[in-house]
Amino acid sequence: AGQTRNGDDQPTVQTLTADSIAILQVINPYQWAVSAGKAVVQTQGMDSLFYVYSLPDFRFLYAWGRKGNGPGEFFWTQMLNAFDGDTDSLVMKFSVPATFRTYRVGQEAFTATDTLAVRPDGRGVSIRRPFPHGFVGDIQVKDREEKEVLYVCRPGTEAQAVDSLELPTKVKAKYSDRGTLIQLFRWNYPQMIVRGDRVAMVYQMVPHVDFYRLTPEGKLILEASTGVPLDQDLAGRLETMAEAPRREFVAGFSATDRYLYVSRPTVEVDPETGQASILEAKVQVYRWEDGKLQSELLLGLSSIDILVTRDDRYLFARNPLEDFDWVYVYRLDL
Repeated sequence: AGQTRNGDDQPTVQTLTADSIAILQVINPYQWAVSAGKAVVQTQGMDSLFYVYSLPDFRFLYAWGRKGNGPGEFFWTQMLNAFDGDTDSLVMKFSVPATFRTYRVGQEAFTATDTLAVRPDGRGVSIRRPFPHGFVGDIQVKDREEKEVLYVCRPGTEAQAVDSLELPTKVKAKYSDRGTLIQLFRWNYPQMIVRGDRVAMVYQMVPHVDFYRLTPEGKLILEASTGVPLDQDLAGRLETMAEAPRREFVAGFSATDRYLYVSRPTVEVDPETGQASILEAKVQVYRWEDGKLQSELLLGLSSIDILVTRDDRYLFARNPLEDFDWVYVYRLDL
């Protein structure tokens, strides 16, 4: 691996080379996570919803979660804390009834450990996930206002916010004559990554991360902010930036107790075919303790979606645009 130091305040730039591991199971991934020292791949269009692999050898262990509507079966779910890294448990979102369910990933099966009832999201446009200290983080579009707000609330009382934060994003909403939201366009929306009592807001279209600490009372305290300023000048350019043939975007996350990893590739989109070509695969590594961008990792062009082991030793990557035939493994030295 090559390593370059760009001055005291600049991140270290490392060019890394991967080993590759063949995936023998024919599966179509929807998302993946690392939990209890294992990789969990959620599938779509398969009989089993989850495929579990040991790490770091990525050896297949078992499939779990039969797809269906019957007892003990899963019609559909989403892993809400997949971006948080290995926190020893997976939290999944269910719609009927509206719950967050926590599972521990064992050697042969998942075990349910907790269920949290939440209010149904009737409009389906809320972005909701568990927060520290038993709270829920809920990003919503304010009615009749083209603004997004992050609300911190207790589960089941989403209408009563303990704290709120207006987000520097851009939103356009279309309503019917009866006032029903029928279409929503969002630019530069954030993803929420949680580790311990810390919450990172990573914005989609520009390299900017805000690091918060959530108090036991549910108050968000901004501790660090890094990257491109999210000001009115940027807000006015977001729609144009989204149409540019060549652009950066966030393609994946992983976190450990020390670091937040953000995959931010550069792509070029053919205006005629809409096909995207990957020009650069870059992972930015931020420190939780002070929000500083410590390293930039330059990976192979198929390394877009990422997982990192809890000890910061291995980074696993895949290309969501390709069949899931290979996983690329990088040894880290941060």
